[in-house]
Amino acid sequence: MNILDFLQQNFHLADAETKSAQLLKNSATESFVFKNAYIIKKTSDAYKKELTIQKEIANTTSSEMLGFEELTSSLSNIAPDAILSMRFINSTSWDGRIFYDEKNTFIGAIIGKKKNKNWETPPNWDGSEEMLRTYNAQKDT
Repeated sequence: MNILDFLQQNFHLADAETKSAQLLKNSATESFVFKNAYIIKKTSDAYKKELTIQKEIANTTSSEMLGFEELTSSLSNIAPDAILSMRFINSTSWDGRIFYDEKNTFIGAIIGKKKNKNWETPPNWDGSEEMLRTYNAQKDT
């Protein structure tokens, strides 16, 4: 199911978030699923800082990262110490993260085009390509 249908099935979406998800659907037409069962909880401010670093990395490597502006805008409207949940999603060509609150209300999402489709995301990934390379090199040995 496309990303908009996937989000509507799993989360509560307000009008603004539905529009944000529609933008993602227009660029990524593949079916999305949860990548794993991990649910990571951090403050809104911690996620904003983490996402900013990931966006800088994406920019320096000319990697496509969709949803960043909409997500950071949504996070800016939430108290910095509010606890949010995050889950990983994926499709054939995209990896991403979904952010939502304690009421299962969708806050936003980011997705990035996969460069190495066989790579796996390490637990507690810090967002760096170095950690991805190290983890997947160790996995292959």
